[in-house]
Amino acid sequence: MDKYHLYHNDYSLYSLQVRYTLALAGKPREGLAPMQIELTDVDLFNSGQLAEFFLTNINPKGQAGGFRPCKCTFRGTRAISENELLKAVHALNYFALSFPDRPQVATSFVKNIQDWLARDDISDEYRKALEYKLSVTTQMKVHGIQPDAVRANEQKARELMGRLEALLSSSSSTSSEKGEGQGPWLFGLEQPTALDAHVVILIGRLQDVGRTSVVSERLLEYTDAAFQTPKLQTVMAGRRTMAPMQ
Repeated sequence: MDKYHLYHNDYSLYSLQVRYTLALAGKPREGLAPMQIELTDVDLFNSGQLAEFFLTNINPKGQAGGFRPCKCTFRGTRAISENELLKAVHALNYFALSFPDRPQVATSFVKNIQDWLARDDISDEYRKALEYKLSVTTQMKVHGIQPDAVRANEQKARELMGRLEALLSSSSSTSSEKGEGQGPWLFGLEQPTALDAHVVILIGRLQDVGRTSVVSERLLEYTDAAFQTPKLQTVMAGRRTMAPMQ
């Protein structure tokens, strides 16, 4: 059995996308070993994503939802169009979609990194990792919430949501072999795929922060239905994608 370590946080968008995808996964194909997932919590609210081991061994961008490298690789089994849509989902700036009017959040992230860089008792490797993390944070969060960047990002999101809605809209009128075209999920499938998992969590976050102007009513209904399914309810354990306000 192949063992993976998933470094996650219950309120990390990337973590939830991975965990929902894993929950949807069926049994491995014949000849492939099942995956054993061990969860390791990353305390995002106390700068756990800036820990030296995490930045230098798990995810240099400092984002929860990363697997520790192992000898196995994931292999896509869906059509090229699904893979392209997954890439488009992750090409969006999630922070800018969620918090375009909260520059103080981006500023606090930058300050935390700068405080670590100001220390003289850290290794050269860790310092380089922090410098890279600072560049990513500045680009994605500080620059990402500038007005022009926000408008461009929201336009990309609207265009993507339009493509996704079209995949749902076809389900009521399109039929094909193996029953595809009649189900409630993207591409009219009877069972959700990794694309559904990533899209549902993203739209769920937009609902939670009141940023649904880029999402159609049809996609909101699709997301609401997904959040009522046992598999996603098991992942969420009564939570939403945002931590309760303190």
